[in-house]
Amino acid sequence: WLAYLVLFLLTVFIGISTPISTLFAFGIPALLISVAIAGVCIMNTEIALYIIIFYSFFISFINRLFLIYSLLIGVPSDILIAITFLGFLIRGADLKNNINEFSKNRIIIVLMILYGYTAIQVFNPYGNLLTGWFPAVRKVMATFLLLFIAFNVFTTKEKIYRFIKILFVFCVIVAIYACIQEIHGFFNFELNWLKKKKKRYRMT
Repeated sequence: WLAYLVLFLLTVFIGISTPISTLFAFGIPALLISVAIAGVCIMNTEIALYIIIFYSFFISFINRLFLIYSLLIGVPSDILIAITFLGFLIRGADLKNNINEFSKNRIIIVLMILYGYTAIQVFNPYGNLLTGWFPAVRKVMATFLLLFIAFNVFTTKEKIYRFIKILFVFCVIVAIYACIQEIHGFFNFELNWLKKKKKRYRMT
């Protein structure tokens, strides 16, 4: 219920800041899809991990294909990760033992030191709180939660092998598209996306 509440409040915020025509055209279908995805992420951590990875791989392509210039592609990724983590709480998972096992890993200990260093940068007089420190900490937290999710998914060799296979398929799809783009050049929808901003076009 907590995940659905967060999703509802986010939808209200988007609805307030979006024109009515755009809201009805994209908002309502997106809401229905979002609720379904949120439910899956809460109930099944492994599928949630694949959804997060799929989103990370292909959202930029979808963004360019449908010319959704205002879509903040990083925020939904963070929301997916947060909802998946909330799923542990909603399902009543034994987080205490999970966190103890997770925190004993030497790689995680090193990461905690690095993340701690990032956190104390809030006191850096040369770092802007909103444009510098906060986005960095937000991504650090998202990465850390994603590691925790993966730690709880990769409990058997079968799950690890399945993850490698799915990741390989995603990589092959992206590689094939890269080859097509190299031969064909940019498609019209990609050129339209590039030309939307002069700086983006010059950089490319």
